[in-house]
Amino acid sequence: MQTMTSLFQYTETSLLVPRLTGNHHESIITELADRLEGSGRIGSSELFVDAVLAHEEQASAVFDEVAFPVAHSKTVRELSFAFGITSRTLRWRTATAPLVSMVVLMAVPFSEEMGYLSLLTSFCNFLKDKAVTARLKHCVQADEISEMFCHARA
Repeated sequence: MQTMTSLFQYTETSLLVPRLTGNHHESIITELADRLEGSGRIGSSELFVDAVLAHEEQASAVFDEVAFPVAHSKTVRELSFAFGITSRTLRWRTATAPLVSMVVLMAVPFSEEMGYLSLLTSFCNFLKDKAVTARLKHCVQADEISEMFCHARA
């Protein structure tokens, strides 16, 4: 029998931010990366942010007001994500880019490409439900977000 896993297995409450303080893609990526470093999931926030920004220059993924910045980096210790909700919608990276209200920062070890693709697919399926995204946007505490991710299948 296969055990059911949830999105929450790839994160923790300290990595869930109901109101991001940053108002630009770089500051948001840094804010979430610092949390990943603080949790021990990545070794160096600075190196990780550089890798994320380099990837963003090549390919930036935004799906229904959710940005999915990512880096495959030697500083990543385990497949993880940090999640944040912006205080207001903002353009991701450029003045003509899509609007973003949530950010999922993915930290991917080089050995976890298949796990990353599976996690990304699970996230997209979870966020397709407009009721879910509306509930997420109204969360005011990290515990509320973690509860939702605990019930989301990965």
